[in-house]
Amino acid sequence: MGVHKIDANFLKRAGIDISKVNPQNLRIYGNGGGLLPQANNIPRPTDLTENTIEVVGENDGKFDASDYIIFYAES
Repeated sequence: MGVHKIDANFLKRAGIDISKVNPQNLRIYGNGGGLLPQANNIPRPTDLTENTIEVVGENDGKFDASDYIIFYAES
């Protein structure tokens, strides 16, 4: 658990062409990690929720080598 960082090198290694990424459109979804309840009748999330992120360098509308995304999540 903690702050995570996604940078241009990470996206390139994942096969993403960063020249086609508008950082203002990036979103990260999840449910905060943890185990699902063992009993089937206990309420649990039915869909992913949007996580709060900060995109550093998004103002120019392109994802450059110096841009990155930071967010808090359980790993």
